Amino acid sequence: MKRIFFAILMSLSMTSCVHIAGVSASNVTADKGRQVMASTSGMGFLSLTTPNAKSLEASAIAQLKQKGATKNVTTRLEMRNFIIVQMYSVTATGEK
Repeated sequence: MKRIFFAILMSLSMTSCVHIAGVSASNVTADKGRQVMASTSGMGFLSLTTPNAKSLEASAIAQLKQKGATKNVTTRLEMRNFIIVQMYSVTATGEK
């Protein structure tokens, strides 16, 4: 039994998968307003359950509007994969 457990443990520790993906789209013009940031986050499990990206985005934009941002509002969704758990975060930026 110890050998089977050790073999499974070794095979899991030696396997790795790295996935890097990125997308960027922006039409933000340079302005002299004061920069404001807000962020929200959520978790997923085994890529089977994920938080609703639209609700994360809406929450971040609502926080941004509470801080007074009205111009050049952009959002960015990031996902970090920790083998079985995925961390999602939405960062919104804008100018006052």
